[in-house]
Amino acid sequence: ARGEDEGFLGIVPSEQTTTVPFTVDYFVDASQMGPNSYRWNEETKTLTIDIPDVKIAKPNIDEAAGQTEQEGVYISRRASLDLARQISERAAARSKQTAAKPEYLNKARENARAVVARMAEGPLAAAGLDDLPVAVSFPWEAKEVSDSERWDESRRIEDVLNGT
Repeated sequence: ARGEDEGFLGIVPSEQTTTVPFTVDYFVDASQMGPNSYRWNEETKTLTIDIPDVKIAKPNIDEAAGQTEQEGVYISRRASLDLARQISERAAARSKQTAAKPEYLNKARENARAVVARMAEGPLAAAGLDDLPVAVSFPWEAKEVSDSERWDESRRIEDVLNGT
């Protein structure tokens, strides 16, 4: 991240560049799940769990481990504080942007699938059903529709009365 300060009347500009390591956690908000999130397929003997998409948590930025370079003849206390603030904001924005890259989101989704499946396998194993497959599904993925979940395809009452 990089910060810039014009200095006094633009005469004494200063600049600071800091490289900081960061980590970002991804999570699945299980509070969004309910009884309709679980489907049992009798034919394939598979439990399918529908989960919400992964969310990106606030980045953990290790500013103490950062490397900083400063340029400028004189950096006042005010300028130093302003540069530090700019860098903190820009480092947070850059880490969020990096965390949202498709390759990282896809990896987080695959990890979420594995974790949710493992969490479901524990109670199933305790019930003696440890050989049942567990599938994890995200909102945009196609869902199986059982006969009990089909939409009403009958004619409207108006159409019946009108003979159409």
